[in-house]
Amino acid sequence: MPNISAAQRKKIWAMAREKGINSDLLHNIIFEISKKEHLGDLSMTEARKVIERINGERRHIQKGEPSAYVAKMSHFQKTQISNMIETIHGLGAEYTFEAISQKVAGNDPDQLTRIEAGKVATACVQIIRRLKKQNSSPSHDLPRN
Repeated sequence: MPNISAAQRKKIWAMAREKGINSDLLHNIIFEISKKEHLGDLSMTEARKVIERINGERRHIQKGEPSAYVAKMSHFQKTQISNMIETIHGLGAEYTFEAISQKVAGNDPDQLTRIEAGKVATACVQIIRRLKKQNSSPSHDLPRN
């Protein structure tokens, strides 16, 4: 079956933007439906299924399958959190991705959803702010009597 045309790809992107679906989420939807990485690789049938999902039309749910689509943490989020943890280490504190994700979200890093990853990132930012404040405080360097 032939792949979709450039005009059809543009139409799908426009529909996704209209519904507030970002690039990562659209690619997740494409992969979930077709096991393909790129919009241009879709057949007409697969493109139709992607459009139905974007439009929020109901699809048949298999027994045991979750009823709602849950977006997993993006590669960008994982990289961002890892970089913040390196910053935390540079400020003199020992935190791990696993420990923070367990504490904040109750999940291992590979099981985080996008929303949970956002909460972990927010926690990392708060830790960094707290450590910078502690390290820059003048009383930090003075001996106590």
